[in-house]
Amino acid sequence: RLLREPNRYLGGARNAGARAARGKYLLFMDDDNAAKPYEVSAFVRAAESTGGDVFTSFVDFIWGRDAPAPETNRRYSGRMGSNTVDMEAKARRSPSFVFLGGSVDVGLFKNCFGDANSFFRRSAFLALGGYSEDRQLGYEDWELYTRAAYAGYTLQVVPEALYHYRFTAGSMQKSTSYSRSRKRALRAYTERLQW
Repeated sequence: RLLREPNRYLGGARNAGARAARGKYLLFMDDDNAAKPYEVSAFVRAAESTGGDVFTSFVDFIWGRDAPAPETNRRYSGRMGSNTVDMEAKARRSPSFVFLGGSVDVGLFKNCFGDANSFFRRSAFLALGGYSEDRQLGYEDWELYTRAAYAGYTLQVVPEALYHYRFTAGSMQKSTSYSRSRKRALRAYTERLQW
């Protein structure tokens, strides 16, 4: 089902999609990123086997507009300690960035939770109230992950790069205010302070 709506910015668009969804899970992905062929199955397997509520993953970076190279979509299938492991090939398929999961202590200083490319139990996402809907700001994902961790939801990181994060010259990270976006990310912390 395709929804056509006015521009609600990131939080509003994702919330509208979540409300219209009918499945058990929600997968959020920015339109300039690229899923690896096994992303959905890996997230579902993680959710079904752990009972977690929110999932992110490691990430591989790509630059420009080109499609990711096909060899970057292959899964590493060797065993650690095996003499047959091709370490050079493994290194080429190692993630570009790793996240830690639901640590609100670390999250105060750095987004350790994960990128906006995420997988939620729909019931958890709706109970949290979804993303805040501020316009012209980033870090809506960081803010939501912090709220989820404080609310007792289980945030887990799949220890594999399941998608490619694309860097482009006109990306939102380069066109929004870092300081204002950072304040948004800290909102879940400052709301908990006793004045």
